[in-house]
Amino acid sequence: MKTLHLTIRTPDQEILDSKEVQEVSLQTEMGPLSIMAHHASLTGSILFSRLTVRTQEGEVEYLTRRGTLYVDNHKNQAVILVLSCEKTTSISYENIEEYLGYLESLLNSGEQLSEIKIKYLNQEKLAVEEQVKVMKSEK
Repeated sequence: MKTLHLTIRTPDQEILDSKEVQEVSLQTEMGPLSIMAHHASLTGSILFSRLTVRTQEGEVEYLTRRGTLYVDNHKNQAVILVLSCEKTTSISYENIEEYLGYLESLLNSGEQLSEIKIKYLNQEKLAVEEQVKVMKSEK
């Protein structure tokens, strides 16, 4: 089976850089998407997505938040740049609930926050709430 080069990066680290990926499935803001070798070039936005990477060895699932997807047909390459990306096995429901509580406490603290900070915290809260919904449905 043909493969493509996939890179997944966060601001802190490179999560994956493989030329042996058969398929990538994720949710963009425009809907679900599967990418295979020589997919048409495109750019998409990611708010929150379960991302599945399929190789000859099997599948690995990640949860991603807030980012951008770039697919280059000529290079046979997909690049996913996200704020957060973790393997689903390393995320617990309790950790997500705790983080959501932290975001809510920041927003409700009465502390003087800039408009940019408030906007960021609200968007982060929405993404985490979506993550909680997905995790609750899997329980």
